[in-house]
Order: sequence, then structure tokens, then C-alpha cells
Amino acid sequence: MVADSSIFDKYNQKIIFIIFTLSGICGLAYEVIWVRMLGLTLGNSIYAVSLVVAAFMAGLGLGSYLAGRFIENKANPLRIYAFLELGIGLFAIVSPFLLSILSIIYIWIGQNLTSSPLLINLFRFILAFTILLIPTICMGATLPVISKYYIRKQSKMGAEIAWLYGINTLGAMIGCLATGFILIEKLGVTGTIFAVAIINFAISATILLLGRDQTITVAVDIPKEKTKSKETETKYHYYVLLVVLIGFAVSGFVSIAYEVIWTRALGYFVGHTSYAFTSILATFLFGIGLGSLAISKFSDKAKHLLVILGIVEIAIGITAVLGMPLLGKLFYLMENKFGIRTWITPIWIKFVYSFLIMLLPTLLMGITFPLAAKIYVNIKQLGSQLGKIYAVNTAGGILGSFAAVFLFIPLVGMQTSICIMAVVNLLIGTVLINLAPDFRGIRSGILITIGSIALFGVMILFPSHHTYSVQNRITGAQSVYYKEGLNNTVEIIQRDNALDLYIDGELNASTSKSGMLVHRLLAQLPILLHPDPKSVFLVGLGSGMTAGAVLPFESIKTIDCAEISTDIVQAASEFRNYNHDIIKSPRLNLRIEDGRIALSTERQKYDVMVTGIIHPKFNPGNAGLYSKDYYELCKSRLNNDGIMCQWIPLNALRDSEFKMIIKTFQSSFPHSSLWFEELFGGSGNYNAILIGSRMPLAIDYEKLNNRLQNSVLAGDLREVDIIDSGDILNRFMLSDDDLAAFVGSQPLITDNRPRLEFGNVETNDFANILTALGNVRKSVWPHITDLPASSEERTAIQDKLSRRDKMARSCIKADICFWQHKPNEYLANYQAAEAIAPDNVALQTQMAVIRALKNGAQGSDLQKAKRLATQGKLPEAIAIYELLMSAEPGRVDLRSDLGLLYQKAGKTDQAIAQFQLILYSDPRNNDIRNNLGIAFMQISQYEKAENEFEVILKNNPNHLQAIVNLGLTYARTGRKNKAIQMLEKAQAIDPTNANIKRVLEQLKK
Repeated sequence: MVADSSIFDKYNQKIIFIIFTLSGICGLAYEVIWVRMLGLTLGNSIYAVSLVVAAFMAGLGLGSYLAGRFIENKANPLRIYAFLELGIGLFAIVSPFLLSILSIIYIWIGQNLTSSPLLINLFRFILAFTILLIPTICMGATLPVISKYYIRKQSKMGAEIAWLYGINTLGAMIGCLATGFILIEKLGVTGTIFAVAIINFAISATILLLGRDQTITVAVDIPKEKTKSKETETKYHYYVLLVVLIGFAVSGFVSIAYEVIWTRALGYFVGHTSYAFTSILATFLFGIGLGSLAISKFSDKAKHLLVILGIVEIAIGITAVLGMPLLGKLFYLMENKFGIRTWITPIWIKFVYSFLIMLLPTLLMGITFPLAAKIYVNIKQLGSQLGKIYAVNTAGGILGSFAAVFLFIPLVGMQTSICIMAVVNLLIGTVLINLAPDFRGIRSGILITIGSIALFGVMILFPSHHTYSVQNRITGAQSVYYKEGLNNTVEIIQRDNALDLYIDGELNASTSKSGMLVHRLLAQLPILLHPDPKSVFLVGLGSGMTAGAVLPFESIKTIDCAEISTDIVQAASEFRNYNHDIIKSPRLNLRIEDGRIALSTERQKYDVMVTGIIHPKFNPGNAGLYSKDYYELCKSRLNNDGIMCQWIPLNALRDSEFKMIIKTFQSSFPHSSLWFEELFGGSGNYNAILIGSRMPLAIDYEKLNNRLQNSVLAGDLREVDIIDSGDILNRFMLSDDDLAAFVGSQPLITDNRPRLEFGNVETNDFANILTALGNVRKSVWPHITDLPASSEERTAIQDKLSRRDKMARSCIKADICFWQHKPNEYLANYQAAEAIAPDNVALQTQMAVIRALKNGAQGSDLQKAKRLATQGKLPEAIAIYELLMSAEPGRVDLRSDLGLLYQKAGKTDQAIAQFQLILYSDPRNNDIRNNLGIAFMQISQYEKAENEFEVILKNNPNHLQAIVNLGLTYARTGRKNKAIQMLEKAQAIDPTNANIKRVLEQLKK
């Protein structure tokens, strides 16, 4: 039957391309949204996410297979396609309601039916598959259905499949970018669903209106004998088609395994923010879509399709293996040259990294589907065969996802996993090439030999255990634990007599004094404030120092903790000397589970809840632990007198975001108070603590002091310079109405509007936040109860706390001056604080570091060290500096001086380590970078030195020292003309400099 003439038929190709691109946009947008929503319902653990994605892909594969068989004998596929789009849109509209029902079912299962992890994961898959079955079947059906209408000739089938698959995939990329960068932020989750559903409805309406009478006809191709190859003249044997089908399933296995591994690997270099994940996924889709479009011009004309498909598979393996070490080298080069690193990388850098590792292999992956379809699919059985080949590829992808997550990465790591997948590509390519009669034997053998040599050469040259280690970034750091696990790359670094826990290359916990302080306070502060605590629930184990800080309280019988990663649990054992060996405590009940899900499926109520150090911006799911929905869940699991404790970071947050967190917390806990980690702001202090409850803050003074008599607890606190109750109480900042006034009118963070996931993570508004809080800080005195009966004793306590309060206010003013670059006022305020409370241990530690900065100061340890250095007694001076550094590792001035002393003493490697540590947290410190460049020059590493000086000049083109040093670097590496050019530039800046003039004269001789 010939199609009726209509406007749809006249503009057939353009309309089909537009609607199928829009269909791709919708499909990926829904996938992102539904995976996010199901993550909140079923958990964000690697198990839960993998099962949800598997359920999604299973529906796609099933839909493709069923639709392919169903569409074969239907005369009007467009009408069916229109109803598929309508069905997707209608389901999307009701999906929030359905997912809320799913949440109720899952919580009931967790509370009443089973606690077995295996059964829980089985129910996760069943529930996700059931809820997504209808829309994913409809999505999977769209390709075979639209292909059945659009593709009419065998001779054009390869090109047309390539075009349809390519534009749909590029549409998916657009949907990914729009959803991840714009829609969720601007419209929220539900608003995004409604907006995308409108597109589905528009597609459906367009087809029903313009193409309602469209029927299909299949044209018979008349072969041109002169242009036909032997391979395309003959029909492929059944066994060849079966091998191609199996090979394409295995290819799907490998492709999705690559995607999973790349996402994990790239996370180390670009971070795990929402923007980073979106960048990685968009790049993957872009490569596949572009590859499919690129092959469209050749797939119908090419000879020896089996050979081409085999070569493409081999090329995928080779390019995949080459990408990983190249990425590592580029990352460390960019980090050293431009100070660009991990989660603070600009978005364009995230795309650069993603394109580098994925573009070539994904381009090649995009070629495989049209080629395999051209070989396998016959125009007379287009729907069923295309549906089958898409389905087996999807089934392979599901298995590949599971294998990558649960088998390859945990057992052999990411780099070796990539190499294993590449070997599979080589095997697929070998088999396909040998299926072609003209290419058996020597030719395929040569190809495989070349590919194998390239593959294993890369494996030898680039060992997998070096690529993702923090040792690559900090000279002198020693890795004592390393694991590329299911969820994260976990590493423990030992340096400066401290253990640091790194997760995906970012510092998570440290046994430095400041590091231990925040972890211990998170647990001990709410317990000390509670009238009679017996049970605690903690979200996140990390190093175990927060959970371990609970153990000194013998009244607490239950310590429940949810940790999402088994690898982090293993790492926590390495901190046994700092966490009271919490892992072996019989009081600890540890669940390997998403913290929010673990809490939702618990029936027990708790006296204290603590959300650990989990930054809201550094993983897409983390913002869910700062939402109104989460806080309401916590409140429902607290006893009436229970206390909720929430850590708030002050780094990588805007001032408005900091206030947004407090506003959201207060909306669930009106009686809230804000506390600081330190007695004072501290130039390196980025930790605040929120305490919330149903009742107003009331601090039993007598009970607080009695609890501090516990010898183990007192030892914990003394180790971080907390000596008495005054040191704890003085950390108070604001509460209730005063806190609400400070926050003002901010929007709430909800699951529907996860506002914290978006925005610039490079922003550091710490100075602004500290200044604002310093101006409004209140005394803790009105909240203290159960004071001694004697008025003299009460007055003495009030006077003591008043002095501490005045001391803290002076320290906060000092730290504000620090950020405002007012050194004289900085020192004056700290001296005023010392005069108020000369016996405060924490302040003494701070003053030991800064005392010598005052002109004429005598007798301090730091002054003594400076005097020894002046006298040339470097070992003695270094020993004192190292002691001061161990007490205050966050002091940049101490670390800088120590690095310079190491340089003078000939310990250049140790000097480099100190300078790199400073730059790790402050990459734009030009003076330190200049010192680092000089150190590299001392050990003849001129290329590294040159990189450092060039970074400085990029930030400040007139930095005289960097210009001179770069000129000297050119001179020492034989680039005389460039050296003269740089030194002449330096002379123009400082014409009176005799040293520059002397060096120039020598160079010009």
C-alpha cells in the first residue's frame, strides 16, 4: 500500500527527525529524574542505584523486543508511536504519586518483612522494575516502531537506522544537559516532569494530526551487480547472524561496563557534583550519537561489513585503554600548571577531561549499532529483528553494569578493569573478522597482534595502582591504605604525623587536632546537651572518629550507624587508635546502607541523631541529607526530648546557601542553635554545627560538669584542647529567634527543589559568614540551668563565661581582620583575647604560633626558631617548626617558613611537599608557587619549575620574581633568546635592579 499524500508525507524526514530527537530528550530527562526519585525512595547506595538502572534498562530491552514483534503486521506504525508517546507522558504525570506509594511499600517491607540485604536488594529491583515497567516498555518500543514506518528500502536501511539512532541519542544528550544544568534547578523535580511530559503530548498530538493516515510500503531493491561485493550479494548464514547477535550482546556488556568505570574514574579528576556527573553522561551520549551519524553515509555502501565491525570493536578496546593514563597525565599537568583540581574545576574543564577519555571510544561505539543492524536486520522483518538486536544489546548492558560494579572494580581496580574490557573487545573483533571469508588467517592475526601489543604495552607502562592515588598530588605523602571499591576510591595518607582519609581524592577526615576536634564534637556536643541519652543514630561512619566519640558515654546502650560503603568501613579500622576501635565495639550496630533509607526503615526512636561530615555539593545524592523531607524524617525518629545534630560546611558554600541550610533545619526544629567547631573562627576552620530539638535549649550546668569527670571523655577532649565546660559552652553562636533573624527569608531545600546541588562550588564565603555571625553572636548564659544555689558561685560562673565570651569575640574579630588582610588588627585582637583569658589552652596553642609576629616579641618558641635559623642552626630551627606544625597544621605561615628552611638545609623534596600542601588548599598563592618553582630549579626539574612560573604569570603578568625566575629557567635550558626577552621585561618593571642588569649583560655577551 502506498502512503497517502499529506503534509506529513511531504516533510516526512524532517518531522521524523524532530520528533525522534525530542523523544530522546524526554527519555533521558525521565531517566535522570526517576533514578533520582527512586534513589530517595530505595537508596543511593551503589547496590540500589545499580538495581534501579538495571530495572530501567530491562524495561527498555523488553519494550524493544515486544514492540518489534508486535509492529510487524501493523499498517500504521505512526498511530502506535503516537500512543506510545502519550503513554509515556501520562505515566510521567502520575509518577510522583506512584513513587510515594512505592516509598510506603518499601518502608513497610524494611520494617516488617525482612532485614536480609539480599532480599532487600531483590525487592528493590522488583519494585523499581514494576513501577518503571510501563514507561520503559513504551520508551524501548519507540525505535522499532518508528523504524518500521520510516525505513522502506534495504539499500538505505543502514543509513536510516544510523540517523534515527544518532539523533535520538543526541536528543538524549540534550535532555541530560537541560535536566542536569537547568530544569531541576529552575523548575524542581516535579516541574521538570510536567515540562517534559508536555513535550510527549506535543509529539503525540503532532503525529495524530499530521500523520493519521500514514501507512507503509516496502520497496524492493534492484541490486546493481557491478557495485555489489561478494559478501553483500549472499545472504549471511544463520550461524553468522547468531554470532553477530551474541557479539552485539557482549558489545553491550562491555560498553556499559566502560561507562560505569569511566564515571567512577572521572569522578576522581572532576569530582562527584551534579554538574560533573551530567558532564560525563552527556559526553558519553554525544560520542555515541555522533558516531552513529558519522557512519550513516557509509554503512549502506561499505563492503565487508563484518570486517569493519570487527575492526571497530578492536579500536574501541585500544582507545579505551589509552584514554585512562592520558587523562591522569593531563590532570596532574593541569593541576600543577593552572591550579585546577577535582570538584572545583570549571565546567569546561570537566568536559575536556570527559571528552579526552571517552570521545574516541564512544564514537566507535556509536558506529557499532548501525553496522550490526545492517548485517542482522532484513527489511521484511525490520521490526522484530531490530527489536531483538536492541534488546540483546540492552540485556548485555545490564550484565555489564553489574559486572563492573560488583566484580571487576572491587577485585582488580578501574585501570585493570578497563584492560579486561578491552581484551573482550579484541576477542569480539577477532571473531567477527574471521567470519568474513576473505579475511581469515593472517590479516586478522596481524590486527590482533598489533592491538594486543598496544593493549599490554599500555598496561605495563601505566600501572593501575598509581593513577588515582593522592601520592601523585602531594610529594612526601605515604599511602598506607588504598582501595578502588564499589562506591569510592578510598585512601589513607600518612603525613606530618597524621592520618588523612581521602575519598575520591578529597580529604574527608584527619587525625590532626582540628580534624579530631570536629568529629568528636559532632557526637559529644549533642550527647552532653541531652538530659539522659541512651541511644544514638549516626549517618556515615567515615574514619569512625565520630562514632568512636560516643563510646565514653556508658549510658548509651545503642549506637546505630549507617555507612554506604564497605570500603570506608575497612578504612575506619586503620583509625583504631583515634576512634577507640569502634568497629569492634559490641555496642555498634553497623548497617551498610544509605543513611536516609536506613533511618526510614528503622522502627526504633533515638535520643540523639548525628549526620556526619557529608558535603551537600560533593555528590548528587548528598543534598538529600539537608532537605526539609530528611529533617522531617529525622524528627519522626527522635524521642520527644531527642536532639538532632547536623554538620554544616563553610567551604564551597555561598552565604545564601549556608543560611538556606539553617532555614530548612529550623523549619523542622524551631528550637535550633548554631555552634562553631573552634572557640574562634580560625583561618582554617570550615565547620559549624546545628543542634535542634522539640524543646528550647536548656543546658544543665551541673550535669554537664559531672559528665566531664568521665576520664575517657576528658582525655578525648583534652587531646583537642577542651579542658572544661566553659570551652564547650563558648562555642555557642545563636539560637531560636536570633538564629532565625540572622538567616532571614531564604527558600527551603526540599527533595523537589534540591537547591544545594547547583551553583558555583568554587565560592568560599567563609569570611562573609564569619563577619555576619561575629556581629550578631549571643551569649550562652540565658540557656544555662541548674546552677549552684549560692549567688556567689552563680556570679563566679557567669563571670567566667563572660570572660570566655569576650575572648571568643576578640578572636572572631581577629580572624575577620585576617581575611581582610589587616595584620596589625589581627594581632591586636588576639593579644586582647589573651589578656582576657591567659590560661585558655586552645588560645595558648593559637598564640604560640602567632606571638612572634608581633614586633619585638621575645622568648616564644617561634621566635627562638627564627633566631636559630638566622644563626644558621637549621636542624634545631626545623625541629621547633615541625613541633609547632604538629600542633597547628593549618597555619600557612608556619608551613611556608618550614618549607624555606628545608630548602636552605638541602632537603628539597621535603620543601616541595610543604609548598604543594599549601597550594593544594590555596592554588592561587603566587608567593608559595614561586618558592615551589625555585625548589624545582634546585633539583634541575626545569619543566616543572617553568610550569609554576607560567601559572603565576597567568594570574599576575607583572609578578617580578616569577618573570626573573622564568627567564633563568630559559637560560639554564639553553633558550637564550627567550631568557633575554623575559629579563628585559623584568628590567622594564624594575630598572634599578642590579642583579637583573648583571644577568642580562652576561646573557648578551
